[in-house]
Amino acid sequence: MQKKYTWIAVIGFLLFVLFYFVTHAGTFLTQEASGGSADLVVVLMGDNDRLNHAAHLLKTQKSPSVLFVKPFVNAENIIDRSLNKGYFAIFKSAGIPDSSVIMIPEPAYNTTDELHQISKYIKERPQIKSIIIVSSQFHLRRVSLIAKTIFERNGVDVCYDFSYPENQQFDAKDWWKSSIGRKMVLSEYIKIVYFYTIDQFKSRN
Repeated sequence: MQKKYTWIAVIGFLLFVLFYFVTHAGTFLTQEASGGSADLVVVLMGDNDRLNHAAHLLKTQKSPSVLFVKPFVNAENIIDRSLNKGYFAIFKSAGIPDSSVIMIPEPAYNTTDELHQISKYIKERPQIKSIIIVSSQFHLRRVSLIAKTIFERNGVDVCYDFSYPENQQFDAKDWWKSSIGRKMVLSEYIKIVYFYTIDQFKSRN
């Protein structure tokens, strides 16, 4: 009888853990914007909403310059596979002069590559003391986890901001109710596990 109650307790605990994960997995991935200003805005590869939001930060004088890594056509999470000319065109159409737009010419293959290249760029320019990283809201938790391992010893103050898509496709609280929500959440957790088990240990120049 005691063994039966033990199994019931174990199953109940596992069901509670599963319920907690389902109800909180989406909100854990999101992160509130830090606010404030910085020496440099860094926009990560992705859709045009990120670029437009980065342009907005410059236009509202949150930073004098914006930096991005040259997009790689088959890189992860590229929804709009714009080439670098397209990126410059978006900033130009928003009224941002070319002199304020910086592109790292070596393509990145994923977020970890991007942040390593950005870190290398900043190390070579000690006048940069603070940055704002712009991405999508559901992407910010993974970005912040990766950035912490890369920037924590650089003495660089890192803030985060996210774009507001015109058509919101991700509901953090009810993520399991839509196919796009399930895809985004499961993909992010798989990539977090991949970063901690494999990607962070890869040798990068």
